[in-house]
Amino acid sequence: MNHNHSNYQVCIDFINGIHGLLKRTFGLPVNTLVEPIAYDPKCPFKYNNFVYRVSLPSPLDKENGAWHKPGCVAIPSGVSDLILRLTNSDATSMGAANRVENEVAMMTLAAAALDPNFEPRVVPRLYGWAGITSKKGEPQQGWILQELMPGVPLDERLDNMELEEKKEIFAQIAKLLKGLQDFPLPASITKFGGLTFDNENNIISAPMTTTSTGPWPSYEAAFEARLKQAPKKTDENPYIQGWHENGQLESHNDKAIIHAVFMGLGASLGAGLEAREERALKEAKLHGFPDPLPDDQQGSEEVQWKVAKVWEDALQNEGCKRPITTSGIDIVADVDALLSSILPWRVTNSDILRRQTCQVIQNCRNENEKVLIEILEHIGF
Repeated sequence: MNHNHSNYQVCIDFINGIHGLLKRTFGLPVNTLVEPIAYDPKCPFKYNNFVYRVSLPSPLDKENGAWHKPGCVAIPSGVSDLILRLTNSDATSMGAANRVENEVAMMTLAAAALDPNFEPRVVPRLYGWAGITSKKGEPQQGWILQELMPGVPLDERLDNMELEEKKEIFAQIAKLLKGLQDFPLPASITKFGGLTFDNENNIISAPMTTTSTGPWPSYEAAFEARLKQAPKKTDENPYIQGWHENGQLESHNDKAIIHAVFMGLGASLGAGLEAREERALKEAKLHGFPDPLPDDQQGSEEVQWKVAKVWEDALQNEGCKRPITTSGIDIVADVDALLSSILPWRVTNSDILRRQTCQVIQNCRNENEKVLIEILEHIGF
């Protein structure tokens, strides 16, 4: 039994208890049905959230009063289905106390940026939420109650679409991305990292949810903090053991690479253990796509050059910021590669380690060591 399913009954018990909250606070019927969706009991990785469909016995006959938390609106009349999301407190790299607040704040900003200019809406309405830490500092189950929006996840359909259909979809996504990029953030967000709310419900800077550190006054500070944090974590890893065995990071406390550039680039751009074609794609994103394009590679995890070029063209046509238009991106790629190699995912992720033999883990560790040496040499160490 995997981690997700071992916690299944805990979530169900909480949901059974939350029926009182749904009744007391939202006026929903006690015979409301709550059932899991998008859940695979055999999934080898820890879910960040457990998602449930809340089905009312009949549509609401009147508008429900708005929840008292920021970002929330009243549940409209006529609604019969909602989405309830429970945070997984044991999710890998998601330990920050403000993770619910960060998501609510991000959705609030996204709605402000996109809802006035796009039809139909793409950001679900929020009806209620609770963070994973109470006002008294006590841990509690985090949850979000939100609008159920019709549609099918793009990743379930994209691979089967023709190239022209993908081109149309990418153009729409690029417009959304440009809308987010152009949206002026509130003056209350003064630093880089995650988000939360102050006592007056203003959205303010907070630790980054994936690192539980920050916020930082600049990108330089963010990189520096992550570079200082990474070697400490390697010291605790029984397979890496601080990379001290062959002397790779003996002077890691003396040096750090810092550079202020735009970080919101999506996937990692640094060199790593990926296949040669993946490295070639990263080079194309950084410096321009080759003409003619290489042939597409076979396999779901290989490079699809035509699709990648269509996405790049969509971003260019919409005027979106992207790697090739970002000054200093080469340095960002180097820093990202260094961080990924100091703390390689395949040797530090608990879900991956649990499914591998010690010999496989050791081989991966040795492969990463070679990459780490190459990167250190590339950046002048």
